[in-house]
Amino acid sequence: MKKLVFFAVLIISTIFVSTLWIGSTIKERFPVFLQQAAELGQARVTVDSYDRGLFRSTAQTSFVIQTTDGSSPERLTLHHTLWHGPFAFGIDHTGNWHLQPAAAVIETRLADTGTHDGMIGQLLEFLPELRNLHDITIIDFSGTGRSQVALPAFKRDFVHDEIKTTVEWGGLTSDETFDTTLNNISGRINIGGLRIIEPQLDLVSGKIDTNFRLNLTENGLLLGQVNLNAESITGGDRGPTPSFVLKGFQFHNLANQENGTIGYSIEMVADTLLIAGRQIGPLGYEIDFSRLDSATIIEIQSQLQALQLDMPEESSDELGTRILSIYSAALPDLLKKSPEISLNYLRIQSPDGDLWGKGKVVFNGADLPPITDLEDFAGIVSGDSDFQISASLLQAVLREFLTPQMLMMRDSGQMGAIDDAAFEASLEQAISGQIANLVAQEILTEDGNNYRLTLAYKDRQATLNGKPVPLF
Repeated sequence: MKKLVFFAVLIISTIFVSTLWIGSTIKERFPVFLQQAAELGQARVTVDSYDRGLFRSTAQTSFVIQTTDGSSPERLTLHHTLWHGPFAFGIDHTGNWHLQPAAAVIETRLADTGTHDGMIGQLLEFLPELRNLHDITIIDFSGTGRSQVALPAFKRDFVHDEIKTTVEWGGLTSDETFDTTLNNISGRINIGGLRIIEPQLDLVSGKIDTNFRLNLTENGLLLGQVNLNAESITGGDRGPTPSFVLKGFQFHNLANQENGTIGYSIEMVADTLLIAGRQIGPLGYEIDFSRLDSATIIEIQSQLQALQLDMPEESSDELGTRILSIYSAALPDLLKKSPEISLNYLRIQSPDGDLWGKGKVVFNGADLPPITDLEDFAGIVSGDSDFQISASLLQAVLREFLTPQMLMMRDSGQMGAIDDAAFEASLEQAISGQIANLVAQEILTEDGNNYRLTLAYKDRQATLNGKPVPLF
């Protein structure tokens, strides 16, 4: 019996001491943890209050984000509840129990009291449902963690200038994991859908799923991969048939670093696109930016962050000029490792035919001369491109372009007395004439059932379909 009592006291004492130590450690680490998170969003954070208890602590913090237009900063005030380990337990404000071995469990939500300035405050006043946004973060004993964010679904009507707008939000959930430094984050964000209804508008988005794997390097570069998938997006005037339908949309973004250079890749694809009564698809493109100098990218990023954190009171035009000057000054260094821009593919399929293309632009950074005007820039650029279009698709495109013009001519009497059959024959003749002119001028070349255009530029000389053409 004495042994049982001894071990019971030992266990209780161990939990007590561990909780006390972890509570103390969490209090010390909490501001550092918040500042690391804030820096990811280029914000400043302050701990307004921190009330520490044995098993549970509360805190209130403010995140200040400078705007890009020189107006007053945005301020967001958050409330945090921290349950200390080694056996963190408690009930969050939604009524859910949390009981598990962990260094800490932290619930974060918008503060009921506190200051929410700028557009953030206006948004919360306009859409108070955003106050239901909450986050549960679990910190394990190694310092790594998992964060789960939720914004419940809602439906709300708004009236502005006597126009009623209905918003149906399908809810949001996210699940992320991160390391002790917050420099490696991966996870998934799911949106249940969104619908906006107005008297003359109906915009609907299906489920959107995003997954990501990000790495923030020691020198501040954000690398990794982001993938987004959207079931469908429809919109247009309210009626039985939407004027715009996009299905099976995918977006992929990749950023990596190698040998002192950075590469970016962007790909967008869709299964089908219905617009203006015409359906096309599948369609998509992929473009790569490679061999961009890492040190220069870091310097540009640093200057832009400094500008954002200390935003001057100036107009948008003046601010745009300052941003442009940052990029202009960095251009020679950005080009010194001969970067490339590659259009890996452009593909559009339609019932009328197909369009495809590819191309590349290379900047010669070796022995880079001073760049003072367009003529200097033209001397360091080379590239080539190749585009091909089905004859049937080219005819369909020209028909869309020429039909309104010729209808205006008929309505004004310029075509004389002409019936529909004669008008159609004239339209076909005009389409054939336009194509013949493009071929005669060697802008297009015939390639079986397709028309082709190739363009190249090197050593200040441009060629169109293999023949020199003047540019200046």
